[in-house]
Amino acid sequence: MFQNYLAGKEDFEAIEEGIATVWRPELNFIFKDKNLLKKVIVISFDSQNLYLWTKVSLPTLETLPSNLKDYHFYKVKHQITFADEEQLGWMVGLKVEKMADHLPKNITERI
Repeated sequence: MFQNYLAGKEDFEAIEEGIATVWRPELNFIFKDKNLLKKVIVISFDSQNLYLWTKVSLPTLETLPSNLKDYHFYKVKHQITFADEEQLGWMVGLKVEKMADHLPKNITERI
């Protein structure tokens, strides 16, 4: 069903809006542990690439432009085949272990 899906500008903007939301001061009563939030790595993917938003600099990865001033946005090529159920909704944690082989060690060590 999703085998040829490629993420686009609208997808990235939606993710970045979600990331920006947790940093809004009026939501501090919900997202109060800012030190924990700084450690969160957001990973998205499509049929060809993994996309990472992180406060950690990863100079060996391809950088993409981001609307988030305090985040780095990276792209990592992959040749992973994802099942349809792995592509539905949002997940916490690295639920698809086959992604780990494509991520830098300093990222996988934090998962």
